[in-house]
Amino acid sequence: MELNIEKLFEVWNKALVGNAEYSMPKLELTNKEAIKLELYKAVISKLEELVSAFNIDAASTKSEYEYLEKVFNQVSKISDSQFSYYPKRMLATKKATCAGNTLLMSGILNNAGLKLKYGRPIGHSMTFALIDEKEYWVDGANRVLEEIKFTEEVKNNLVIRRVNSANPKIPYQIIPTFKISDIIINFFGNTEGIKQAAAQNNPLAVEIMREDGVLLNQVDFMEWRAYLYPEYDAFQKNDPEFQKEKARVEQTL
Repeated sequence: MELNIEKLFEVWNKALVGNAEYSMPKLELTNKEAIKLELYKAVISKLEELVSAFNIDAASTKSEYEYLEKVFNQVSKISDSQFSYYPKRMLATKKATCAGNTLLMSGILNNAGLKLKYGRPIGHSMTFALIDEKEYWVDGANRVLEEIKFTEEVKNNLVIRRVNSANPKIPYQIIPTFKISDIIINFFGNTEGIKQAAAQNNPLAVEIMREDGVLLNQVDFMEWRAYLYPEYDAFQKNDPEFQKEKARVEQTL
């Protein structure tokens, strides 16, 4: 399937963000960073609506850590629901997957000026928050907020943070790490996952495809992930160490 920016933005806005009307930015296919940023802007345009829908008090506090704790304590109470990782679905279900939880949490914290990174361990989404020279593991879905130690390296242009936590709710050791706007990276695989689940008669996926399948089937989201995030795509598919990590985490969970 040929990569078509106009089609991607149409499907992204209408089916995933929930914007029936949107402005198409003028972008060149070769300008990958601009494409990714515009996709994130579309998603985060729903932040105020999400904050209201989930009844989150986002008023400021005296310190950054107090604010982190305040937001975490609210967002971590949101119930999980399969496929509720994108704004349109989150608003429909009033629930959120780990990716949806992280989208909402990081959006609020980012607006408040906190220093954040997006973590994409095996099958999961979370946030790193840097406050007063301390790094925190912020995972609303698993209800974990704690200081974390890690080492960091760059592997084939991909930033990897390595963690070894005694907390059973942090079984991950290899965490591909991105700027916070790259949270959209999870949309690509998750959306293809909806199509696959619908083909296997998952009732929620069938419901989504009944509503938006005509749009979603016009885009190969995995092709777009490979194009926009080639380092992550190759690492996730081919890195032997990451494959061992996947097997180990799946056994742990």
